[in-house]
Amino acid sequence: MLGLIFGIIYFYGLGLMLGRLFRNKKSETDAPTAADPEPVAPVDLRRTERTSVFQSGSVTFPSGYRRDCAIVDRSAQGLRLRFATYEGLPDTVEIRVPAYNLHAKARVQWQDQTDAGLKLVARVQKEPRPPRG
Repeated sequence: MLGLIFGIIYFYGLGLMLGRLFRNKKSETDAPTAADPEPVAPVDLRRTERTSVFQSGSVTFPSGYRRDCAIVDRSAQGLRLRFATYEGLPDTVEIRVPAYNLHAKARVQWQDQTDAGLKLVARVQKEPRPPRG
């Protein structure tokens, strides 16, 4: 009986975490109410087109602390990341996305709860390996 209770609690927590990770923050089904102000046409300031993706990656702070994340869209100049939990990011980070063979320095452009937008600044050069022998 105790095992069943722990199992339910475990799967409930797992469901909450996955729900946060995969949620769609901007619901298109939200209908405006009478109390809502007059809608204003959004201004798109993007310089390049974005592509929806889902890849795993990691962000490394200047202190060396590392966090795993999901890349939810990308463009030629940047990425939008989603974290499982909220934690403030520093102004600059290093991002690694193995699926794209990407290791770069990035500037945090914005952060909203568990999502963040990064602008890629420069690729990180691999340090040469010393010769064997």
